[in-house]
Amino acid sequence: MNPNFDYQPYFNRFIGEVLPLDATRVERINDAWSHLDELIAGDIAFRSYRPQIVAQGSYAVGTAIRPFRARDEFDVDLLIKLTLPTWWGSRLTLDWLHARLASNGVFKSRLVEHPRCVRVSYAGDFHLDIVPARRTRVISPITGAPTLLRLKVPDRTGGWRFSNPEGFVRWCQRQDRRTGGDFSRVVMLLKRWRDINVPEKRRIRSIVFTTLIGLTVPSWKYGGDSRRPDADILTATLGLLDRRLRKFTAVPRVMNPSLASENLARNWTKTDFRAFCEQIREAHRLAVRRRRRCRADQ
Repeated sequence: MNPNFDYQPYFNRFIGEVLPLDATRVERINDAWSHLDELIAGDIAFRSYRPQIVAQGSYAVGTAIRPFRARDEFDVDLLIKLTLPTWWGSRLTLDWLHARLASNGVFKSRLVEHPRCVRVSYAGDFHLDIVPARRTRVISPITGAPTLLRLKVPDRTGGWRFSNPEGFVRWCQRQDRRTGGDFSRVVMLLKRWRDINVPEKRRIRSIVFTTLIGLTVPSWKYGGDSRRPDADILTATLGLLDRRLRKFTAVPRVMNPSLASENLARNWTKTDFRAFCEQIREAHRLAVRRRRRCRADQ
């Protein structure tokens, strides 16, 4: 092996060209989003509740990756902020949103019911998960007046719960600044690793995985973009994540960094958590062995 061989250009190409959603997919997503914009703008029932569409999840953060298999769909999460009547329940709100979207000929045949959103499915390509969010005023801890505006999202069986998707995006942006951009790169790499190695029904949720990665990627202390090799930072992150997970014998609480009251891991089973711990441990072992071999060859 060439002792001067540099692996970083291969990481750069993989992260910059292979993992991101391709331009054609992005164009189709933007077309679907624009159609939703047009539907809402032309619907008086929507307009009366002051709608505002925002992206959430990996598409908003910039860590969305293209499916590993060409036939697999990926999801785009959109949230519609609405000023709804206070007496509307979660089920009623989801049914209302479904009915408004079904009034449109393009969306009608694509709608799929979901416990916490209305899904618009573009079969074999992607789906929009559209979440209605109710603007809610809460009591200020300083003045005691109902002045703080927050969002609540519905669940068909669980009622309303607070949500802060834009806050989560800002937290992710802070992790990128803290790490010189390494955070997003590691998230994309490890999401691809997860998708290859873990069956879909057993995979850790992206928001939980992203949060755990954000808590473990080492900081970049020199300003600007990180100049650390991806192989090194990936190995270091896996090691720190493995060390964090070893502390727990039961499923840990993974608190939403933008919403202190929300445990993101509330539905993580003990079986799936233990499997995830072992997968991370083995991935770290493999990464360490590969890095040692590469350094020995150099």
